[in-house]
Amino acid sequence: MTDETVVETEVQGNPEAEAESSPVDTLESALAEFDKAQTQEEEKASTPELGVDEIRQTVGEVQQFMQDQRQKTLNSDLNALAKEIVGDTGEDIGFARGYMEYRAQTAPDMTRAFLGRHSNPEAFAKVKAGLKNDFAKSRQSKVDDKATDDVAAVNSAVRAGSTTAQPDAKSSWDMNDQEWSQYKKDHGVIY
Repeated sequence: MTDETVVETEVQGNPEAEAESSPVDTLESALAEFDKAQTQEEEKASTPELGVDEIRQTVGEVQQFMQDQRQKTLNSDLNALAKEIVGDTGEDIGFARGYMEYRAQTAPDMTRAFLGRHSNPEAFAKVKAGLKNDFAKSRQSKVDDKATDDVAAVNSAVRAGSTTAQPDAKSSWDMNDQEWSQYKKDHGVIY
């Protein structure tokens, strides 16, 4: 049996196969195929050929964009970490960012831990907890003994003063000459 015989038998014996191979379906598929080829040719024609300089410029722009995105992501991640370190203490995240940069400069392990935060999140969680504790300790006020002594002396002097009210003094306008002379003598007023 040849291939033609097989095709004829399939078409004649199967009414669905006859409907599928009708001229309308063949025409529609041919039109769709033509339209697809035409669209591809139009796209080729509308896309200009780029020279080496244009390609270099485009690659440079893409690289700059990627670098900008990396920097934005880094800043976002650092700000999120600073917010976690500050917690609900009310401190400015700028202080935390400065503290983190200081720690990164003085301890290279801190930088490696931050860069590896996605590969080992459990270990980085411990680093974050330690960083948060260290930051809290660094923000605690240090006691200045000299300043404390000065404040204590002022408080003592204020408390040592009399708390009883002075009796109302008689107005000089209400004094007669003898009372006025006595008042001047008692208070050292010289006229």
